[in-house]
Amino acid sequence: MMLTSNMKSNFVIFIVMADREAIFYRNIGNLIKNKNIEPIYLSFNQMSNHLFDNDDIFLDYYTQSVEKYDLNINDKEILGSINHEAETYKLKKNKIIKEKYKNYRLKTFSILKNIKERCEGSILIVQELGGFISQLSVFFSSQELKIEHLFLEPSFFSGKIFINKNTLLAPEIDSRKNTNEKTTNFVSNYLNQIVSNRNVVSPDKDKRHFKKMGIKKYFNFENLKKLIKKLLGKYIFRKKFEFSYLFTYSMIFVARYFNWLLSKKYYKKLSLINNNNINNNVYFPLHVPNDYSLTVRSPKYNHQYDIAKRLAQICKNKKLNLFIKEHPAGIGDFKLSEVKSLVGNG
Repeated sequence: MMLTSNMKSNFVIFIVMADREAIFYRNIGNLIKNKNIEPIYLSFNQMSNHLFDNDDIFLDYYTQSVEKYDLNINDKEILGSINHEAETYKLKKNKIIKEKYKNYRLKTFSILKNIKERCEGSILIVQELGGFISQLSVFFSSQELKIEHLFLEPSFFSGKIFINKNTLLAPEIDSRKNTNEKTTNFVSNYLNQIVSNRNVVSPDKDKRHFKKMGIKKYFNFENLKKLIKKLLGKYIFRKKFEFSYLFTYSMIFVARYFNWLLSKKYYKKLSLINNNNINNNVYFPLHVPNDYSLTVRSPKYNHQYDIAKRLAQICKNKKLNLFIKEHPAGIGDFKLSEVKSLVGNG
């Protein structure tokens, strides 16, 4: 279904990046129709187009026309918005990627402005939290057009999410205002359960990253099937989608596997370390490499090796023991030379 003039409903624009989102948002869309709210699906993944029906208001980003607008996009916005994509795919932060952001920003602004001018009711944009150019261009265009925007962010608490309204930042929780005995007991019991059961809280789409490190973690039938599907979609069926740096992204995980393989002899089990004075220990758990929390919210801390190296030198000077724990989803992210450098500082 196409957009028409003077549409009087209230609208929710769902940003679709992958098949799972298309299915999830369509299910929500069908529910909100019963509340006189009309869903609009703006898709950045042509491989998901078949999941929508003719009666859906569906917009394929890549086939939309663009009207020319003189947008004042400052350097701070551009550099902040390309960082996640550049770091994730090991791209140079050069003119090419900056122009990509400007083009996406202009096009998303044009699409959203067109929707706003045709719709007489309220408009809300909903998308999964992410720092890629497509996602951030939608966010900044929505803010410029004064359209309400929600980022859905996974929570530490299983089955729950944070809803971040008109912000890239993490939600702030004021314990003085929001704490009561019931909440305190729930959180305490939940944390104790996590520790005792050693549960890993992660979205279903990320569970494969938490598998035990080894050749089967990356080189398996499931990953091969996904790669073949994307290769066929991109090169045979000429479909456009955002996560399309297929060779580059694959080689990152190949490199991680071999980094881990070459660095294995430098790993130590805590149970085998004789250290009676726990007050002399410093524990540094690494974050997920190139996670949104680093690349968008705290870019100066994104290169964790630099932090670990500095910390290792401080601990050495103060005669403290430094224990560095890799994130399960980022084992092998440090090169062999980096691991040897850190061990040499210990």
